[in-house]
Amino acid sequence: MNRILAFLIAMLLSSTVAPIVSEIVADNDTGLQDEDDSFVDWVELHNPNDAPFDLKDHFLTDDPTGKPDRWTFPAISL
Repeated sequence: MNRILAFLIAMLLSSTVAPIVSEIVADNDTGLQDEDDSFVDWVELHNPNDAPFDLKDHFLTDDPTGKPDRWTFPAISL
């Protein structure tokens, strides 16, 4: 709980906010298709800042202790 509170306070005091995961489709069987007509899982990110945010060295995971860098973002800016 203290870690969460410290994180929220740091976010409020900071002029830059990390990108926000705004949408997740984790089991896409019939939803949106990609350019290959495949139903793939996807994540939508939103950068609420005026300045670009570089995704280099950022990751998503479903196993933070065993494999924290399971899905690596490409080195692009939002």
